[in-house]
Amino acid sequence: MQVALLAGAIAGTLLFFYQHVVVVPRIVAAEAYEERQEGARAEVMIDPATPASVKVRAAEAIFNHAAKAIEIEDIEARVTELERAAGSSRPGM
Repeated sequence: MQVALLAGAIAGTLLFFYQHVVVVPRIVAAEAYEERQEGARAEVMIDPATPASVKVRAAEAIFNHAAKAIEIEDIEARVTELERAAGSSRPGM
């Protein structure tokens, strides 16, 4: 029984470490990078000297990134729900 409790505590600690030390900084860095990229694309789109073909490509890139962001948010929500369901089905957790 004590081994199981210890294993659960270790798993919880590792999960906390992973989420707060590995995942969160990556998310923050990725969001900052995306904001910088989207800003650069938007500047290209409003510059009157930019050819129309480049503006179209910049707009396409913005829409593609937005679609990917929506997909990632959907996946994150599903994973969170699965983790919650798995956690509530474990006895003693």
